[in-house]
Amino acid sequence: MFPNRSITRSATQGAALPVALFIIVVMALVGAALVRIVVDTSAGVVNDVIGQRAFNAARSGAELFLVQLFPLDAPTNVSLCGERDATLSPDDNDDVAVYTESFTTAGLHGCSAHVYCDFAAAEGITHFRIVSQGRCDAGDLSYTKELLLEASDGAL
Repeated sequence: MFPNRSITRSATQGAALPVALFIIVVMALVGAALVRIVVDTSAGVVNDVIGQRAFNAARSGAELFLVQLFPLDAPTNVSLCGERDATLSPDDNDDVAVYTESFTTAGLHGCSAHVYCDFAAAEGITHFRIVSQGRCDAGDLSYTKELLLEASDGAL
């Protein structure tokens, strides 16, 4: 009925399964690495955006304070700042915030600014040191930026 056929097995039979498994494992590792890269990039963007918002809050707080310190139609309002104690370090002079602002605008919602100020007067010129700290809360995280400004009511 059937001619004399000899059944031979080739050496490559059954090799497709290990090759397919190898490809699946490699592709899964590449996919996991790409997902990790995307997650890390997203977290970095969030850090940059909220950090910039904290910087903007610090800057806005400083600018709002400067408007009060140097009013257009009045003399410098020295009473807003405490006199600098030369025996203390700069950090010890900044105990109490002299100006605080909590922002409700869309770009700075959840952010606040705390401004600290001291002054030293010499030779008819008053030198102000102003530190503005901006803080933004985003979920569990809190971002803080600090600006240091120096101003005077005369030419140095």
